[in-house]
Amino acid sequence: MRSFWVETLIVSFDSIEKSLQQPSLYLSCQPGTKVRCRQYQKRLSSLEDATRKINEVAAKESIMLHTYLTTSWHFRYPIIGAPMAYVGRGRLAHAVSQAGGLGMIGIGSTESVDFLAREAAIARGTDQTRFGIGMHAWALERRSDLLDAAIEANPFLISISFGSPAPYVERLHQYGILLATQVNTRVEALQAEQAGVDLIVVQGTEAGGHVMGQVSMLPLLQAVLDAVQVPVLAAGGIASPRGVAAALAAGAEGVWVGTALLASQHRAGSSTYCAGPGNRYHSHPRVRCSAGAGLAPAVSR
Repeated sequence: MRSFWVETLIVSFDSIEKSLQQPSLYLSCQPGTKVRCRQYQKRLSSLEDATRKINEVAAKESIMLHTYLTTSWHFRYPIIGAPMAYVGRGRLAHAVSQAGGLGMIGIGSTESVDFLAREAAIARGTDQTRFGIGMHAWALERRSDLLDAAIEANPFLISISFGSPAPYVERLHQYGILLATQVNTRVEALQAEQAGVDLIVVQGTEAGGHVMGQVSMLPLLQAVLDAVQVPVLAAGGIASPRGVAAALAAGAEGVWVGTALLASQHRAGSSTYCAGPGNRYHSHPRVRCSAGAGLAPAVSR
């Protein structure tokens, strides 16, 4: 998919090229017709400049965005919005997918199946936008109805983390649904690959939400990339284009971003999730805001 800048340059290119095809302008570039000839040469030079700019922009895009998520899953950008229960609902998932990534709905252990179905319909929208659903393995052990409802919603991707994804791989694949899982150790990544998951998300200690590991993102990412062949995403402290570029440069196929999206007008709930001690995330012993939370307000500007 070509970007806005490439499309704009192509329109300019076509306009200049058509003007050069005017017989009167071309034939007038003869001895004794210096003014018309200069016009022709000027437009020809503009055409060459437009061609060069198109090639330069297209080359940069192919280098920066040529990853598994953009080539195999056909995302415009290698970005997945992390599932965040109680704040990352249908509206946010739809907005992220419409922007070129993949939006995820976070489903908490206390959510109803009706709620899941309603938010999935919002995420899909009238234009059949792709979306994902994220759940906890320990919650599904008690609430198998949530998995049934998630399958019924027919998302593009389901994420099952903080427990083994192995019991769910075959069933999800039978319905044509891809499965992702977050890992906090190299061993967990190897187990997930052996189970047959489609995507591994390396979650460092910088991440927000439920964080169970003790290793930061970059060291863990390097260890996992050397150990598995499954596509790997990076999660933890990524809240700017620089963070995305750093993860891609390290070898990740994309990023899994949550906290930065709390600045979005499409998120649900209070705007004080990451404001400081005393709010929902900071008061939970295992649930907290990402190290990138301080950058989140800039995202909304």
